[in-house]
Amino acid sequence: MSESNLIERAREIRRQLNTELKELQQLGLEIEDYEQRGRYIYFFKSGSRIKSKDVFSSHISDVQEINLYVHIPFCINRCTFCCCFSTGKQPESIVEEYINTLKKEVELLIRTSRFENAAIRYIYFGGGTPTYLSAKQLEDLIGFLKSRLNILPDAGFTCETSPETTVGSAGKERLQALLENGVNRLSMGIQSFDDNILKRIGRKHSAKTAISAYRNSHEAGFTNMNIDLLFGLPEQTLEKWEADLKIATDLNPGWISSYRLRIENPKMHGAFIREADLFPDKETVLLMNIMSIEKLTDSGYQQAQAPHTFLLPSKLQLTPRHYLGEEELGLGVSARSYLDGVRYENFHNLKRYMVSVDKGQLAISFAGKYSRRQQMERETVMMFRGPKGVNRGDFNTRFGLDVDSVLGERLQRLKKAGMITDDGETLRLSNKGLLFAVEVLKQFYSQDAVSRFKNMIYNNESLKGLFLDKKYSRSGEVIANIVKTVAGYAK
Repeated sequence: MSESNLIERAREIRRQLNTELKELQQLGLEIEDYEQRGRYIYFFKSGSRIKSKDVFSSHISDVQEINLYVHIPFCINRCTFCCCFSTGKQPESIVEEYINTLKKEVELLIRTSRFENAAIRYIYFGGGTPTYLSAKQLEDLIGFLKSRLNILPDAGFTCETSPETTVGSAGKERLQALLENGVNRLSMGIQSFDDNILKRIGRKHSAKTAISAYRNSHEAGFTNMNIDLLFGLPEQTLEKWEADLKIATDLNPGWISSYRLRIENPKMHGAFIREADLFPDKETVLLMNIMSIEKLTDSGYQQAQAPHTFLLPSKLQLTPRHYLGEEELGLGVSARSYLDGVRYENFHNLKRYMVSVDKGQLAISFAGKYSRRQQMERETVMMFRGPKGVNRGDFNTRFGLDVDSVLGERLQRLKKAGMITDDGETLRLSNKGLLFAVEVLKQFYSQDAVSRFKNMIYNNESLKGLFLDKKYSRSGEVIANIVKTVAGYAK
């Protein structure tokens, strides 16, 4: 059987890259092993460390509008691929206690002067699975946030969801509760439309359930939806990936996110590491990435968040604000915040988070103050990732400097490599830049961020031992490549 036009086109693009990759390396742009692409060093613990009590005692900027992220860690089942903090199923008493802890955290925060005049422009419920909560619990939590925070009347509101939580009578009740309480965008984690693959990665829904959940949501009134897909999964072939892309585009959601599988949690991924031969090799993963970009752009989608999320042009004004790197307050276990040049994150332990807040203390595990230079680097990374690119006027308004005067040498090198386009006003990733978005964005990372990531790996003996264990064959080499690559950057 002959290959499809999409697969043939991906192979042709791949062949053309052979020469280009050598040219890119000559320009000083280090290309990672394709199997290890996808990790953003910059958002690890960066900046000059400050004490938790000093997070809100520093300068209060003129920025009044901020975004709100709320983390709901519970899931019906912990998926083997997930790299976010989640707990799996928990007793109802723990769920209720967690919701009450979120409320207490809000009360602690609004006592600080930072939030006296803050207005919430965008809300994002992530997880975990936020729709693990019942309709009543969702109504209660959203109602509380509206009563205690200044949420703008036209605020955008995204809620992540899973197919099995939005079907049946309980699912319809959740959808109705979300719609009636201001949620205007859903992000549904489908991952694949292949039942065998779904079973292998620990998902509890089938392809049929996923399609029903999507249609239920649309019929309930959600016309602004995102579908998450994963490539690089065990037993996934180019043909299966093409089928997934076709089903997704035929559903015609406003957004499609095409993520590469990342093997990050040694405990959760031990079984997969031992079955390395079930995973697509690096060449196949690269072809899948090319296929994603080609299929989605052919279907009328454009970049929303590099390197993985695409949107229909009609949805551009509905872009989640956290895609744009704006000021954001995070609530809940493991949540991250970025306010007034300070990045901080909460404890990644459910009990520790709840005990800390219950004692009247913010559950901050790390806080770092970015230098002005680091703020400009972060802004550049987030702008390139977003749908609008790096607008010279916006950068100048934000920092009082011309982006070319700050980052000119790096920008010129990337333009010469064909990774970014420049129309005189705005810099954007090209299609090739999208394919190598991780490598492109790493050109703007601070050495501090890279060094901290290197230390995190080498100071964790259990991780280092597993990552460098050759008995895990190709997968061992895959994960060990993180260490090698980061060590090279940090020299």
